[in-house]
Amino acid sequence: MINTPLAPIPDKAKSALLDLYRHALDADEPRLYSAAIEAAVAVTDSEVGYFHLVNEDQVTIELGTWSAATLRQCQAVYQRHYPISTAGIWADCARHRRPYVHNDYQGLSRKQGYPEGHVHLVRHLGVPVVYDDRVVLLVGVGNKTVDYDNEDLASLQAIADHAWFLIRRFRQRVALQLSEEQLRDLQALAAICVWQWDPVDQKPLCDGNIRRIFAVDPLSDFPCNLEGLLQFIDPQDHAAVLDVLHTASADSAFDLELQGTRADGIFVTLHFRGAAYPRSQGRGIILRGILQDITEIKRAEEALREADRRKDEFLAMLAHELRNPLAPIRNAVQIMRKLGTEDPKLQWTRDVIDRQVEHLARLVDDLLDVSRITRGKIELRRELLVVADIVQRAVETSRPLIDARRHELRVQLPSETIHVEGDFVRLAQVVSNLLNNAAKYTDEGGQIRLSVEREGDEVAIRVRDNGRGIDPAALCHLFDLFYQVDRTLDRTEGGLGIGLSLVESLVAMHGGTIQAFSEGRGKGSEFVVRLPISEIGDSAKPG
Repeated sequence: MINTPLAPIPDKAKSALLDLYRHALDADEPRLYSAAIEAAVAVTDSEVGYFHLVNEDQVTIELGTWSAATLRQCQAVYQRHYPISTAGIWADCARHRRPYVHNDYQGLSRKQGYPEGHVHLVRHLGVPVVYDDRVVLLVGVGNKTVDYDNEDLASLQAIADHAWFLIRRFRQRVALQLSEEQLRDLQALAAICVWQWDPVDQKPLCDGNIRRIFAVDPLSDFPCNLEGLLQFIDPQDHAAVLDVLHTASADSAFDLELQGTRADGIFVTLHFRGAAYPRSQGRGIILRGILQDITEIKRAEEALREADRRKDEFLAMLAHELRNPLAPIRNAVQIMRKLGTEDPKLQWTRDVIDRQVEHLARLVDDLLDVSRITRGKIELRRELLVVADIVQRAVETSRPLIDARRHELRVQLPSETIHVEGDFVRLAQVVSNLLNNAAKYTDEGGQIRLSVEREGDEVAIRVRDNGRGIDPAALCHLFDLFYQVDRTLDRTEGGLGIGLSLVESLVAMHGGTIQAFSEGRGKGSEFVVRLPISEIGDSAKPG
């Protein structure tokens, strides 16, 4: 049995149930308990009665209430919750999920002793209510002057069933009220008005937040109609609003950004969104949606765009300002080299300056490239290219760093000639940056593998090393601008965290993708660039 069905109502219980329903119109839950048990006592001609709830754990009972007469007679003290297992025979209703009649309660062999001060039972009648396959309620009466009969049982079961129905209805009403209050609060917080439009009578319905959005006096007579709404919308947006309302079809949905002016003259930006839904009755549709004041959101977005623009301008200015001193420093180093010196310390000093200026030049070049890309100032010089030529240029560029760190570099190229369309310098820069990364983050004497292979209509360029590896948690952020896996200040390799972001941007500009893989720290890493193979190059191959 899943739920106890509402039993037929005996004639003697009808009047009591009618009173119970009337009482429930404005009663809270505890008063429902009291009204129900008093009705149960009255309809069964009993002296005492109890109304207890069974908790969801199905092993403990919560004291609901006793009848007024029981409370006058009973002096025992109970906890609010107690185990069913310790309850008397009267709790068999919960244990066995069925009614019990005990017309000789004192003669029962299983009867337990009474707690001090408790009412002594002579006769007892108890019924359970089962809902969602669990016992939820126990209602019992006792000490009728004559034996309880089947009519008493039916009457008590009807009282119990309908009491639980009223309790559930009350709880649902409370939950609905709470939900509505929460929704209203959230709508007010988010400046959202919920609306409905009936294409038949062409009348909108809006909730109270419409007044808050347009700063209308809550006590004023606001016309909740289309004209009342449009008076706050910029006339240039009227056509768009009327079009979506008057041309809506069964599957239509819309999302508009509107400009408006509040009653106090303040300009606002509005999000007007809706969709069509089938009518609950009859044919046709109803439009429902939201109107939201997104003025602050738009301002925040504009502030972010302005901050981003200023950041790009700062990076461009910084890169140019850093680049200016590099040329004279380089010239000075070349002059020192031509003049020559036998002093080992001066030679060492000159070589250090030369290497560090070269490193700084690469950083500034990367910074300039990122600045150009973010501002849309970079242009690709596209031409038909052989991938092997790109790889050769990249290896030549990165060879000094690879050799300086005594790495072993192996390059594997396919036997066929693979063509791509793109900017030779930029694609060589992509591969060179990956080789430089592998060289920097692999301890001296490591191994670097560069391979090229066809994968369907793409070419895959793989750079793999046996270096320090990458924490898998960092892989998803690896191509973010300024992101650095090692953020400590004592990093020996340096870097601004822009190299991989630059690589990703250049690859994307060529219609390709890049992925990073690593099994973790100390297990090396692999970067895979995939570029679309040029159909022109493929068609030029001999058949």
